[in-house]
Amino acid sequence: MAWHLISKTLKVEKAQDLKRILDESPHLIVGNERDALPILRPVHCDGIPMNPATRACGWLQVIFVEAQLQSADGEIDYIAFHQEYIFTVVYCGRIGHICKRYTDFFELNRQMANELLMIPGFPDKSIWFKVFGGDWNKRGQALASYANRVHASLAARGVFSPRLLAFLGVDAARVHIEEDGRISKQLDSYGAQQGSAWHMIEEGWLKRWRKFILGRAARRYDPPGPITNELLLVPRDVAYGYAALANNSESTKNTDKTQNTDKSTALAVVTPTTSDKEDNGKIEKNKLSNQDIDSVLGPKRRMERKYQANVREVKNLAARENRHVYLPPAVEEAAKNPAETVTEIAIYSDQHEPLTIGKHYRSINYNLWVYWKMVHGGGPCISRKSKEINSAPACGSGAEARSRLQRFGRMCVAKNQKNERYWKHLSHTAPGVRAVLLEYEQDRLKKRATKSIQASKDERTKSRLKDAARYTQRTWRNKKQYAFNDDNVRVQKHAQEVFASADGEVEHAAPGAPLVVEEGEAVVKLGGAETFDVKFTDAEGPLPFTLKKHSSSELTFVQKVDRRKLGVEGNNEDRDVPLSSAARKAREQLTEDAVLLVINNYPVSSLSHKHVMSRLTAAKWPLILRFERPLLPKDVISLSEIVDLAKRDDEVLRDDDFKLQMLKRLLHMGIKVLKYGRQGKPHATTLYLNNTLIFWEIGKADRLKNETPHLSRKYDLTKGVNIYDLKYIRINKVSPVFRTLYGRKAVEDHCFSIFTDNRTLDFEINQIDGDTNDADLTVARRLIAWTFDKIIKEARGSKIFVDKTGAPIRRTQPKKRLRMVR
Repeated sequence: MAWHLISKTLKVEKAQDLKRILDESPHLIVGNERDALPILRPVHCDGIPMNPATRACGWLQVIFVEAQLQSADGEIDYIAFHQEYIFTVVYCGRIGHICKRYTDFFELNRQMANELLMIPGFPDKSIWFKVFGGDWNKRGQALASYANRVHASLAARGVFSPRLLAFLGVDAARVHIEEDGRISKQLDSYGAQQGSAWHMIEEGWLKRWRKFILGRAARRYDPPGPITNELLLVPRDVAYGYAALANNSESTKNTDKTQNTDKSTALAVVTPTTSDKEDNGKIEKNKLSNQDIDSVLGPKRRMERKYQANVREVKNLAARENRHVYLPPAVEEAAKNPAETVTEIAIYSDQHEPLTIGKHYRSINYNLWVYWKMVHGGGPCISRKSKEINSAPACGSGAEARSRLQRFGRMCVAKNQKNERYWKHLSHTAPGVRAVLLEYEQDRLKKRATKSIQASKDERTKSRLKDAARYTQRTWRNKKQYAFNDDNVRVQKHAQEVFASADGEVEHAAPGAPLVVEEGEAVVKLGGAETFDVKFTDAEGPLPFTLKKHSSSELTFVQKVDRRKLGVEGNNEDRDVPLSSAARKAREQLTEDAVLLVINNYPVSSLSHKHVMSRLTAAKWPLILRFERPLLPKDVISLSEIVDLAKRDDEVLRDDDFKLQMLKRLLHMGIKVLKYGRQGKPHATTLYLNNTLIFWEIGKADRLKNETPHLSRKYDLTKGVNIYDLKYIRINKVSPVFRTLYGRKAVEDHCFSIFTDNRTLDFEINQIDGDTNDADLTVARRLIAWTFDKIIKEARGSKIFVDKTGAPIRRTQPKKRLRMVR
């Protein structure tokens, strides 16, 4: 119906007209939209002239109208009569009428039975129709159904019978011309369609197509044939050509012998029109020698196209290209009938002319390209982003991309099915193949069984190893009280935080469930950190120490200790609650700068100072606090001793792990250096290292310490940088800071710089325990630089991690893990 409305073959002014047409002429809309496309190819029918490039539509409906008795002179007579059936033929929206006898259909069926592999059943003959006992209407309907089923069965395979269409009075060639032009006009567009690309079409083929669709009545031209886009992939300048005679094997053999002796008797040369070889529009044939032909042919660079043609077509080609034809006498004698002499034409290119739109090719949209490809065939597909053929290749993002993927998938499936059927057919026909295939199948099954058995063994072994590894992990985690990093523990931790926020208290465990705590991992392992536990009861009153936040991080450290209230000074018997020797020994280790780590088995080293104080306030008595004792000079090997060992190449320093731990502990206690800044004079400072950052005393530390005696030089008067922010370390004066006025005065062998993302930390080792020996300072600089290089590499191992989506992420804070506390 849409086709009729677009083609304006139906007059519809209002909805009632459309309803009337649907009720009175339902045959006008039988079929689907694909049946209106001329894509069916003809089958060979003897005696029916049909161009192989002609296409037909699948839209065919034969409708029985009535049956009548017809006499020989055309008048209705019941004495001398024959039966005739009147049919209405609807083909591609065109309506016609035919009048046929049963014998006409019978002869049609006989001829098509010899041409087609399979045809539907034909209505049987019956004597009752001779004596007026048959049902003529039923036979007419059966004949109409027969014609419809024949065309439908052929259309399902993409072909049609020219004999059937000619029998039904359908001019398939004329309808092909009309429908091809009409559909192409509707599909063509000047602008680019959304989600599509431009497709190139060769101009020569397009000219033949225009000539084809403009043909009418007696001026009817052949279809253009397959699309010749392959000519766009080679140079197009036709400079000359030749035709080699290939009439039959004997003449070809004689021609080959002639070519070896005299080239003028074997070639039909198509040469450009030149003034020096013209004589009243003709070539002086007798004056052309072998050298002339060689000069005409010249060096053949690249063949553009090669096809079969006769001598007449060679002359037509020369006329179209405005060229002359020279046929040697041998060819003229052999080609007395130019229409029957088969000649092989090969056209070569001598120059390369750039392809120009409008002259060599045109640009069309995807819909028109698909239609022409379906109807005419050929190719290949040349799709571009713009109308220029030299632009970037492109493919539409919508239906074009899906169509290409579907065609590629169908091609792969078809190839696999073809191979399977080929081997299946070969196994049933070729001798000895069944035995070979049987041996191959046995080997294949044996390999498959062996592979399956080995896979089962590997799976069982893998399962046992997984169970063993899981048991080992659970045992170790239960011993260390580490929580399994699964969703259940995370949900439990989240529930603790929600209830703590609602109650205004610190987190606590649910009844009967363990407490899930979050513990931060160290970025750098210092090793051998001295920790101790101190127990306090409510009978002792307030805590005998004060806590404060580290100026460069969230660490909570002990700022001041009242040693008398702590119970480590004075007589132990005078206390209300005397201390045991173990408790007194533990309290003696509590000094200034001790770092608070755990409150009642809850780790607080990764919490903020505010959160630590809230938990300490809400904690229940008795309090069990764990501290990290600051290192003392007696706990580490001094820098001067390490330098002496390095100068003697002592065996102790040959172990890199031992040397690294020794220098880490030294940095944890602090080393004296001279720090340079971008402005001002350098100042003496102490460089420290802990598990997560490096920090140093500020320049005003001495003055502030004198003004406020209770300030900690290590934790109150320092600045720091996260270890994750360190990128690399360089020795000597490579930093821009050393190019300043005061930086130029530094000794190059004593300097090193630590680079971060946005700044540099520049230091100089100017003394070792009061010693300023130049060689010792150089060795000390080398050891410190080596230590920081190892620290940066160690931190880099946990700096980058992969999230659940597989994307790499840079960690800026220490990693945290969940742990269950019973």
